[in-house]
Amino acid sequence: MSGSSTPHQRKKKRQFVKKAITKNRITNKLNWLDEKRKVLVNSGKAHTSRSGKHQMAKQIKGPAYCRLKCFEKFDMVARQNIFKTFWNLGDHSQQWSFIASHVKEIRKKQWTQDSKRLNVYKLFLPLSSDVGHKQKIMVCKTMFKNTFSISNTFIQSAIDKHDKNTGICTKDMRGFHSNHPIILNTAMKENVIKHVQSFAPIESHYTRKDSNKQYLDSELTFKKMYKLYTEWCKEQNITENIASSVRQYKDIINKELNIAFHVPKKDQCDLCHAMKNSTSPTNDDKLKHKSHLDNKKLARELKNIDKIEAQSNTSDICTAMFDFQKINNTPHGEISVLYYKRKLSVYNFTVFDAGLKEATCYMWDETVAKRGANEVASCLFSFINNKVNAGVKDFRFWSDNCAGQNRNRIVFFMYLYVSNKFKVDVCHRFLEKGHTQNEADSVHALIERTSKNKLIYIPDEWYTLVRWAKQNSPSYTVVEVNQDLVLDFKAWLHTKNWIKDTNTEKISWNKIREVKVLGDNPDIIEFKYDFFEDNYRKLNCSNNLKLTRGRKKKEQEVILEKVYNNPIPIPELKYKDLISLCDTMIIPKKYHDFYEKIKHSKDEQGNDEED
Repeated sequence: MSGSSTPHQRKKKRQFVKKAITKNRITNKLNWLDEKRKVLVNSGKAHTSRSGKHQMAKQIKGPAYCRLKCFEKFDMVARQNIFKTFWNLGDHSQQWSFIASHVKEIRKKQWTQDSKRLNVYKLFLPLSSDVGHKQKIMVCKTMFKNTFSISNTFIQSAIDKHDKNTGICTKDMRGFHSNHPIILNTAMKENVIKHVQSFAPIESHYTRKDSNKQYLDSELTFKKMYKLYTEWCKEQNITENIASSVRQYKDIINKELNIAFHVPKKDQCDLCHAMKNSTSPTNDDKLKHKSHLDNKKLARELKNIDKIEAQSNTSDICTAMFDFQKINNTPHGEISVLYYKRKLSVYNFTVFDAGLKEATCYMWDETVAKRGANEVASCLFSFINNKVNAGVKDFRFWSDNCAGQNRNRIVFFMYLYVSNKFKVDVCHRFLEKGHTQNEADSVHALIERTSKNKLIYIPDEWYTLVRWAKQNSPSYTVVEVNQDLVLDFKAWLHTKNWIKDTNTEKISWNKIREVKVLGDNPDIIEFKYDFFEDNYRKLNCSNNLKLTRGRKKKEQEVILEKVYNNPIPIPELKYKDLISLCDTMIIPKKYHDFYEKIKHSKDEQGNDEED
């Protein structure tokens, strides 16, 4: 059959588009000042020269009152159209071609031996007729120059560049000369890439599982990396094809690699940043941004109210903010070789009591526990337990919106558990996305300032540094987390209802802004999607099963087990790097025993536990 096709013919080959490796900002010559200036110059527009002198825009000059009566041949409108057509070309080569096409070279009628030239040039301007035809009208040189607002030199250049055989002007070669001794060749790129890949990537709180971006130590800069690069080239006996400047080094990295320096700072608000850069926001954009700012303002006001009430009644109310600090690497210090080695991660989960102005830092290394929701819930449980012993009955927590750590059912189950166990009220509010700065950040900033220029070899030294970081009383309380403290709240999620609220509406956990559990009703989670909502929505978490004659099956008693029973092994490559630091005595001998006893595995270990 003529219309039939084989399965092979019908099968379409999938087209895959190769994505760029790098996401860094790469060189865009169109944004260079010289390139922008060149565009303005070639378009006849006002601009500022390199010396800072302001140059006026090109303007058409007056007509010529000559014996050819050029002023009668073209009115101002026609001349303006010619002027605009010429300067709108915006390219020297095209402008030369335009001029050359309106210049005709002819033999002189009279010639003597004393004459310096054999030919003369006749100049023409285009004129459109009423029926749309264009014709060339001969004009004098003054009329020609004044109409285009050009010089004698420009006309002569156009004539010189014009090829009589092809009728094409040669390309403007200014800036395209071959005398470029600095070239980013393949060999140079390869040795720069090899050097960058020798740096040990670090873990980032903001890294996604499917991300190809690698993060380098936040203390590194391109300038510092280039200095290390020059030293590395000497050690490797590389004498040729070396990046000769920080700029070259940086350009190669930005074009060929997808790396970033892990700067521990709060994410910039995407919505506010987009609104700031928008030249013509729609009404919907404006309303969305206004609602965003209103929520930010209300969240701040509610947090301040909670702080004031806690400060006036510290015995009953505890208002606290919590957050993870950026990962503290061990060993830590300004030693160049450390940038090339993988290091042991030390975590710091800080809870700041705003009423008493006390900070509690729960600290552990990656062999003890991870940094997921179970760890957050366990640290908060320990914090609540200590405060309950001091008589606190009302807890008010504030944090960012990180779903994998703070805003999830594992943490919310812990609130149900403590409300039932201790008969306390727990309220947890989430700050507006992009504006999640809180008091725990000041604790982390002080720790980072204190650790600068310090040599730290093992996790215990981090704990000591944090204890003594604050000079004024009260000093920071450090809880050295062990595996007995990390409890498995996640294992009990299946015993509760998490799907629909009391109005049978499905719950969007990622949109929740506030949750509350009361001690006298510990099976009910009250929640809001917006701080401006008047009433709380309710979720009955009780999962009692009905038996015959209306009887209910009694809920199982919650007995919390440990999450980890053995030390967590670190990746084998990281272990080898740590041991190499011991072998070269970068890590002093008295600390070798600690690192040699660390368990390791060939499998890369994840760091986050999500619900």
